[in-house]
Amino acid sequence: MGILKGNLSFFKLKYEGSFPNLLTEVIDRLSNFSFDNIYDELKYINYGFVPFNYPEFESFESAEITFGEYFVFSIRIDEKKVNNNFFLIEFEKAKKQLKQESGKNKLNKSDIEFLKSSVTKKILKDTPPSTNIIEIIIDINHSSIFASKLNSKVLDTITHLFNAAFDLNVYRETLLETIKANIDDLTILDDLINTLPTSI
Repeated sequence: MGILKGNLSFFKLKYEGSFPNLLTEVIDRLSNFSFDNIYDELKYINYGFVPFNYPEFESFESAEITFGEYFVFSIRIDEKKVNNNFFLIEFEKAKKQLKQESGKNKLNKSDIEFLKSSVTKKILKDTPPSTNIIEIIIDINHSSIFASKLNSKVLDTITHLFNAAFDLNVYRETLLETIKANIDDLTILDDLINTLPTSI
């Protein structure tokens, strides 16, 4: 999904606040919250900004991020999932090894917590993530963000990243707000609401 795959279907979001006008400031903020800059291999989910034509260009300094009056870039989301059965197997192996090395017949609470943490870290480090690239278009003239993919997880990611990097409050317009913004005669909206079986 998205421009690079020949699909022009995008989801529209709105934001409150001021997106920077200066290109250098935009590049600086994108770089500060880039995927590589805030990546942590021990997290289940990592996300951050990447150039639009990533991975051909990994740095915002060398990538094009403007297209006419629009800013274009992407968000990379990596999610690692730890299989519960695999974790239990590795955890039991680690418990057995620690008992042998320490000569203990029974492990205490701190031993168990330590093992859980170390086994989780080991699994996360060795587990390849599921990766998503979401293409983003910013229309500063209409305070709009267009995303090539949208679900609750992607929306949470976009909301958090844009708030942290640009101090913007991102939200999804309701159907009524979208209609209000695009019609001149608001009596049409009243007629529409009256014909709907439930409120929207």
